[in-house]
Amino acid sequence: MRTLALALLAALLVACGHDDGEALDDVPPFGSGLAVSALAAPQCPVETDPPQPGCEPQPITVDFVVVGADGEEVARGTTRDVVGTVLVKVPAGTYTVRGAANAGPPTVTEMPVTIPERVVVSIVLQVDTGIR
Repeated sequence: MRTLALALLAALLVACGHDDGEALDDVPPFGSGLAVSALAAPQCPVETDPPQPGCEPQPITVDFVVVGADGEEVARGTTRDVVGTVLVKVPAGTYTVRGAANAGPPTVTEMPVTIPERVVVSIVLQVDTGIR
């Protein structure tokens, strides 16, 4: 089972389309990175707690960038609406994850994240649909 999970993880990382020329030998779980998913809300004009059926936040496909403290892009990716999570190889450090193009609804809320050595940090980006 563990071997299958590691093979799936490696396949997902290859599918991310890394073009940095590095070998993928040190990718998670041996390296560090981000597991990124995104939820879009609101789905209905009036939000309630708990949400009414059909008004729950929904997984969404969104392009995102990972930016270092110096403002330089270190990685980018696209979440998947059905699968939900995409893995991105990122060195240990402190970053901001934001939408690749926040030109209007839907908009991605920026998220700060610190990635320790040899750890994959899971984050869920919050996406505002603009529904009011």
